[in-house]
Amino acid sequence: MNKTISIKDILDNNSILSPAMLNNKNNNYNFIKFVPLKDLVENSTKGEEIGSKSYIEKSNYFFIRTRAIQPNSLLLVEDNESIIPMHPHAYKKQNLKEGNILIVKDANVGETAILEKDLNNCMISGGIYNIKLKNYKYYVLAYTKTPHYKKQIDSLIPKGATIKHGKDIVFDFLIPFPNFKDDKLNKNIINFVEMLTKLLVEKEKIIKEKFSKISLKIEEELYKNQNPNNTFKYSFPNLQTLLKEKRLDTKLYSKGFKEIDYLIKNYKFGYSFIEESKIKIGNTPSSRVFHENAKYRWITPTNISDYGTIINNERIDFSNQFNLKNDAMLIINRTSKGGTGEYVGISTFYDYNLYGDGHHNQGIYRVENYSKEELLFMICFMNSGIIRKYCSHIAMGSKMKEIKSKHFCQIPIPKFSDNVKKEIVKLYYNETKNNFEDTIITKFNNMSDFLEILNESNTEEVLDNYCKKEIECSYEVGIFQLNNSIIQIKELIEKIFTIILTSKFSLGI
Repeated sequence: MNKTISIKDILDNNSILSPAMLNNKNNNYNFIKFVPLKDLVENSTKGEEIGSKSYIEKSNYFFIRTRAIQPNSLLLVEDNESIIPMHPHAYKKQNLKEGNILIVKDANVGETAILEKDLNNCMISGGIYNIKLKNYKYYVLAYTKTPHYKKQIDSLIPKGATIKHGKDIVFDFLIPFPNFKDDKLNKNIINFVEMLTKLLVEKEKIIKEKFSKISLKIEEELYKNQNPNNTFKYSFPNLQTLLKEKRLDTKLYSKGFKEIDYLIKNYKFGYSFIEESKIKIGNTPSSRVFHENAKYRWITPTNISDYGTIINNERIDFSNQFNLKNDAMLIINRTSKGGTGEYVGISTFYDYNLYGDGHHNQGIYRVENYSKEELLFMICFMNSGIIRKYCSHIAMGSKMKEIKSKHFCQIPIPKFSDNVKKEIVKLYYNETKNNFEDTIITKFNNMSDFLEILNESNTEEVLDNYCKKEIECSYEVGIFQLNNSIIQIKELIEKIFTIILTSKFSLGI
């Protein structure tokens, strides 16, 4: 039954304006303690703007923009648009220390990221606050990544503006803490959330490490196995070359592109190309319904991370014929992300046994009818640093960069030995007998399981052992499996905050 919210309710509850938060508090007031973020902050500093004149091509100092702080990552997202070189004379020290949380006050208001190390050579933009919390930093960070937090932001930030400006309102956001009669239960819930969030941070770090290793191994193999009988020579394009390519809006003729093309084609064991007949484009159903229990997995470029993983479980129902029926390599064929096309061509693996029937839109090509091993290697190769540069040269268009299927089929793929391929692929896709099975996460089938685990006398020991097992397993599996584990843990954290924010009756207390 809905309850009318009065002025007194609002004033008595720290002037909350969010109906969802007020309803939760009315239903469960004695079992939640809402704490404004500002009461948890030890100190904070606001970033400063340096002006575009201070952006330079190379520097040992870097400027962090708001786009480095994204909803699907607990760490900073590093690319050439989010963290950019800046002139040393414009640099000001901002005390960006490991464990501090950056929170956005403009544009994507309220978005957060935790610093994984001291950043003594970086400064943040004026749209970001650098905050050090007194305690519960991982608990707070976890809450800021849940839909509950997003709803609170939407209720407090004025709608309709192209760019939202939160000003200092981010410090008024309310963090819900469990306030049950059992202090031990409250402590265990908080500790559990903190532990899970630390795990997420560690897993993201490991993904970044493995992703870098893939690029390194590919480049090492290419450089150490060049055909010594050939020598790279660069020349400017002639009219015949231009007429053959029929393109002027490109860096196809640049020395940088020619060097990469030569490096791959001069690999002494040869190279091959993706067969154009095996590349298919997707489409968007004219009529579709989105809901969490829909039949088909829905994949668009925004569902694919820079690391080549599917980062959410968006689902649709529609009457058309679905197009994902087998294992496939999915390639982003167009995106406005990035300035030069370096994000076109990022690929992911559609694991049919895991995902089931699905559908992708026209922003993605799918490649099928190769062995699973070949698909996985091609994905690793397409996502490597050297091919990111290659794709930035062949991409066409102005704001929306694009690569056609015929141009993807012109990217040379080196014929690495099976052993080298396996070594590279296992960094991206590697299942182990553990593979996060039989962990504490699988025990959370219902609320009674949740309470049982958190009320055990040895809860701290159980959680500590689980954490160690997860980290150990994280180094064994591939990026693909790590990503699936991260999604699992995020879903569990969301369930925990749902428990905290729902009424006492669902908890059986």
